[in-house]
Amino acid sequence: MGPGVTNHQDEQLLNICREVAKICCSSEFKKLYREMSRYYRKSGIMHAKRIAYQDALFSMVIEYQQESNHLRLNLM
Repeated sequence: MGPGVTNHQDEQLLNICREVAKICCSSEFKKLYREMSRYYRKSGIMHAKRIAYQDALFSMVIEYQQESNHLRLNLM
């Protein structure tokens, strides 16, 4: 267990955070985010940067799940 982890749910959340951080630090994510942000701004979408970030993250999480079966977001 990591620091501050007191139970299984905390450990699962910590693992999810680690995987999301890996994705967000990847050059592939950064490139996708920049492209989507540019496109969304040109399209006049409100909050283009935030929407681009969440869409890029969603896309990368789905891709990561399909490739590795590591990240399972069982939050419900």
